[in-house]
Amino acid sequence: MFIPKTRTTVALAISFFICFSFLAQAQVGSSPYSAKGIGEINQPGLINNIGMGGAGLGYGSTWYINTLNPAMLSYNALSTFEVGLSTEIKNSNDGTIRTQNITGNINYLSFAFPLYANKWSMAVGMTPYSSVNYDLISTQNVGFDGATVTYTYSGNGGINQYYFTNGFRIYKGLSAGIKASLLYGSVSRDNNAVLSRYDVVDDVEVTAVNTTGMIERTTYSDLGITLGLAYRQKLNDNHAITLAATYDLEGNMNAKLYKELETRNYQGTGQVLYPVDTVTKNIIANNTAAKTVIPAKLGLGLTWAWKNKLYVSSDVYLQDWSQFQNTEGSNEDFQNSLLWATGAEFTPNSTSVRRYLERVSYRAGFSYERSPFYYNGTQVNEFGINFGASFPIGRLSNLNMGAHIGQRGTTNNGLIQENFYKIYLGITFNDKWFNRRQFD
Repeated sequence: MFIPKTRTTVALAISFFICFSFLAQAQVGSSPYSAKGIGEINQPGLINNIGMGGAGLGYGSTWYINTLNPAMLSYNALSTFEVGLSTEIKNSNDGTIRTQNITGNINYLSFAFPLYANKWSMAVGMTPYSSVNYDLISTQNVGFDGATVTYTYSGNGGINQYYFTNGFRIYKGLSAGIKASLLYGSVSRDNNAVLSRYDVVDDVEVTAVNTTGMIERTTYSDLGITLGLAYRQKLNDNHAITLAATYDLEGNMNAKLYKELETRNYQGTGQVLYPVDTVTKNIIANNTAAKTVIPAKLGLGLTWAWKNKLYVSSDVYLQDWSQFQNTEGSNEDFQNSLLWATGAEFTPNSTSVRRYLERVSYRAGFSYERSPFYYNGTQVNEFGINFGASFPIGRLSNLNMGAHIGQRGTTNNGLIQENFYKIYLGITFNDKWFNRRQFD
């Protein structure tokens, strides 16, 4: 008879409880660039990948789950549970005004277990797919009666990804995999124009305010498919290379729309204002069905391994965001995107008994992204450097840490430059979940 190890089961249950409690209150990173489309797309990968700049399409390991390429899941020989959290400090600068935001979020929950060690493994998990979080404001002088118009734009929400993955070893070094993802979430946007007029009548300051606001609520749902392939070739007893590829099929995401146009009028003296008529509401869409097209994505990767001590990975992702369509059929001026990530992991001696630091895995990497966001004739680019480490705890598990320092955008052409610092913390539980009981 097979029974799960009690300590591992309890640890997993506690971790799930803590993480889902945190998720219910978590905030996502704030960025004006998330105002377009379905927001900022989260780059997949666990903390070990993040420490390598986000690379790892061809990185297979007994100790960590590969969520970048389902084909590499076939290298898992242990039951593995991983959870990761992050916090971000972001400084934004438009050339005149500087702001700072500090946010935190859960990055992922993932659980994998082998059905046939080093041949066939499964994984289930959850991670944010996209996030929307922005607050923008601008003021314009209209030019009559001292009138000004203040525009405010705000949005929040996002889409979560719940996935089920299978990875298979087909023949010798050739592996294949498939990931099915349920994408579900909602995004709220509020856009307002406030016209304010001031005048002095009989030495009394008279104020009139007219507000017009568009309230939008969109709920998204879809089934996404990712295909993966990998081929590992040993060069000799110490060296091996892995060629890897992934392909995300184009998605036609279902959407339900609610749109409401609201106007209010106020009048008064000084700072005391009173409504002068009733609120006017016009419901434009009420649970109206629509579609959002997410373009296909191609990933290509190369990993070189030396003695199970050193791994060097380099990946490239290509996605034609000019094919994106929002619920109104517009592509919002999105452009083709490119992401290049390169990094390395080094473990001096994973079996060392006397020197703990030799069992630590050290990581570093960098990434460059030509994002799909395009404003005022300028495509928004991002560059980052990454660091990380995994510290063994217990017999098989690890405490994972990572850091990402990056810059996105520019202050030229009316854009906003973002400098951000992200800290990642996670834990990996590894164990043989099932043991055969022995009888005397």
